[in-house]
Amino acid sequence: MTDCKPTPEFEDLVRKMARNRYANGVTDRRQVVDAIHAAIGDATPAWKNEIADIVHAEIGEHLTLSEAQTRLSNARNEVRKLASTPQNATRRAALERDIERLKSRMASGDYAKPKRARYQYSDETMALLAERERVKQQLDHDIRMLDDSRRTPLFKGMKLTTGIMRDAILTSPTVFAHLLGASGWRAVSTALEDAIGGALHATSKRYRAISDLAPTEGGGFNVRAQADALRGAFSKETLKAMRDKLVKGSSDRQALYGESHTPDYWFLGYPGRAHDMIKTPIEQHAFYRSVTRQETNMRRMLEKSGRSPEEIDRVLATDTVSTAIEARAYADSQAAKLQGNNKVVDAYNNGLRMLEKSGDWGAAFATMLRFETPIVRIPANYIAEVGSYLAGGAKAASRSRSAKLAGGITADDADYIVRNIKKQSVGLGLMALGYLGYEHLGGLYRPMKDGPNKEIPVGDLKIDGVEVGHHWLHSPMIGVLQAAALAHYAADEDLRKSRGNTALAGALAGGVATALSALALDVPVFQVAKDIQKISQGQAGRVAGDKVTQVAIPGAVQWYARHEDVDSRGEPIRRRPKNFADEIKMAIPGYREEVPRK
Repeated sequence: MTDCKPTPEFEDLVRKMARNRYANGVTDRRQVVDAIHAAIGDATPAWKNEIADIVHAEIGEHLTLSEAQTRLSNARNEVRKLASTPQNATRRAALERDIERLKSRMASGDYAKPKRARYQYSDETMALLAERERVKQQLDHDIRMLDDSRRTPLFKGMKLTTGIMRDAILTSPTVFAHLLGASGWRAVSTALEDAIGGALHATSKRYRAISDLAPTEGGGFNVRAQADALRGAFSKETLKAMRDKLVKGSSDRQALYGESHTPDYWFLGYPGRAHDMIKTPIEQHAFYRSVTRQETNMRRMLEKSGRSPEEIDRVLATDTVSTAIEARAYADSQAAKLQGNNKVVDAYNNGLRMLEKSGDWGAAFATMLRFETPIVRIPANYIAEVGSYLAGGAKAASRSRSAKLAGGITADDADYIVRNIKKQSVGLGLMALGYLGYEHLGGLYRPMKDGPNKEIPVGDLKIDGVEVGHHWLHSPMIGVLQAAALAHYAADEDLRKSRGNTALAGALAGGVATALSALALDVPVFQVAKDIQKISQGQAGRVAGDKVTQVAIPGAVQWYARHEDVDSRGEPIRRRPKNFADEIKMAIPGYREEVPRK
């Protein structure tokens, strides 16, 4: 209690006690109030009518006339007690106002329960809560660094090198272009998928049966969700979050949900902060879209169950429901920037942590793996999302079958199924567009020296003479287009080489296999396998040179070397490094030209 008013913590306690008693069969609200007052009356200065206000707001729907009269009588008794004891004058004034309000309501016949507004902390309080979490995360970081200080010099050196390499990769200007392009395409793909989902919800009963169970992805096309998403992306809150990420390492929401970006060394991690700052608008876009869609879908479900609008407002205002909505929305916002949950990546990271705790040799091996795969989650989630565009229907069917065997489709199952059906629907159109319009796409790589796209660099898009570089097309949706174009190119090349001896179906199957293998190369584990293959072929020097350049030469310098190494038409010159020195030269402006051409 503060200033003779119930605190939010006290109100939460009373609400929980009321719900417990109501769930245990005590449905008379007066009995609930008496029981709670008897339980906590000696430990708090709260008055019974204050407890009654909280209880009635939580489990009551309407006051009866007798209940209003009883509360009026209780208030009068409290005033009489205060008159004979030196109690707080503020409390007496509040009780007198309560009496007048109750009299007015009884005279007008207004017995409706006043709505309980959801309690929200002020911005200052939220900032303090976030700062507390940051301090706790810093403490965890300091403990971890203390443990690392007892490790061998080899372990510490490799860990420092891994951090430097990660920062060097992230400093490339092309990476920032990737981020900006990915954010824009994410907003486009989200709106397109929601529109497809709305059409399916309106026309397919089977789809609608599952869609009605999906808290975020279900329902029809939600115009208000799209509008709220755009407002959230371009709000003052977004600007503050961007500033906090760059200066403090995380936004307030990230800190409250336990996400930490504290680098192992004070001079590292700033490129990663800048990257996360750039992705803030699309993160906010996904968060507020999810919140609005969840509230809309929950309201629809409650209406179908016969709840009144007042009851629905009360349910949505409870701390439990609002917290669950925000937690799911936060998970959706992380998925939007390809940093969401991934069971394979989580298992991989858990394995590395177990190795680090197993001793010096295990820690050294884990650090070596981190060195080989400094960035894991984003490329893995990128491939997983491309897979949803290519085979989302199969993924949805598999999840539906396993969910039914486990006892029924849960809310998470329904979201997963609906999301993949929407992506598959969009993906079918993308595959057809990419395959038929392959002449406008550079593909994932070039399977032939001469072809209809020989003037278009790999990964680029060219329409009516306007060329868009692949750095601005970094999106799973565009990846599907490029994969379909590559499948067409590879099939044509197969038919050309066989001079008609290969069946069209066989050529198409080969083209699809080529496209899928090209996509797989983006998975970090395949990059490791590729390095191992090079070493087995006597190219260990090239592998070592590539790793040295990643650590020692900033990404911006490497980008400039590639940018300046072009032919008379402005096309990048492809070169074939043969040894350690060539790999180093490839990353240095002026020396790159000394490496032999392909």
